[in-house]
Order: sequence, then C-alpha cells, then structure tokens
Amino acid sequence: MSHTPTSLGIVAQAGVPYRRMKTDTQLKPNTGTQTTKIFVHGLEIDAHCGVYAHEKSRARKLVLDIEIELFTNALVQNDDLNTTIDYDELVAKAKSVAQSKHYNLVETYGACLIEEIFKDQRIKSTKIRVEKPTAIPDAKTTGVEIMRIRA
Repeated sequence: MSHTPTSLGIVAQAGVPYRRMKTDTQLKPNTGTQTTKIFVHGLEIDAHCGVYAHEKSRARKLVLDIEIELFTNALVQNDDLNTTIDYDELVAKAKSVAQSKHYNLVETYGACLIEEIFKDQRIKSTKIRVEKPTAIPDAKTTGVEIMRIRA
C-alpha cells in the first residue's frame, strides 16, 4: 500500500478520496443574527401599589429588573446613543408608569410597563421582574416576573 503526499504535504492512502478544505476566499463570512440585550437591575422606585388599606395610603418601594433585547446588530458598529435604548429612558418609563395611577397588583404594574416599553419597534423581547420587598415580613422579597416576545 503506497501513501502519496498531496500538494499540502498530507499523506493520503492511494485510492481513498479525501476532502480538501476550503481556502479562506471560499469560506462565507459569519452571517448570523446578533441581538443586543440592555438591562437595568435593582432599580428602586416608589409606587402606589397594593390591595390593602395600609398599602393605599402611601407609596411603597418596588425593586425592578428590566431587560430588553433588540433586533439590530448595528449598535456596536456605529457607537451612537440614538440608535439604541438609553438606560435613562427605561428608568423614566418605569417611574412614569408607576406614578400614573394606583395599582392593586404588581402584576398589573409590570404589564403596563412592558406595554409602554414595547411601543419601541426595535425591541424583540422584554423581561421585567417587579419585587415588593415589604409585602411579607418574613420574606426577603416577593414579586412577579413577566416576559413578552414580539411575534
């Protein structure tokens, strides 16, 4: 059995086919889709939220985690704040929705906040965690997590 070196110096067995690797010019560039996740974690806001009388008389502290995923992959290349979602914009929306009315449930507040955030068509998905740390005295925190994905 003879082994004949190829032009690249690879020893191949006579009569056995081998696959030649594509050269760099034959390889396709990565055409995968990139998404960008923007988040604000641990945001403390005051909101009128709760069903009990003692919760309706004053604002309560809520702790929010907001995560949004954008469709575009151009954000990193152009380095322009106008092409992305500003953290301050997310915080402003969270506070504005919280101050707009009294919510009996943190679930309702979270759903209204997602609705407000999802008005921006660049957003692929949103996940919001709303914690109400003073709701149960023996618990570190209570809350809800809501996620929406654009169809």
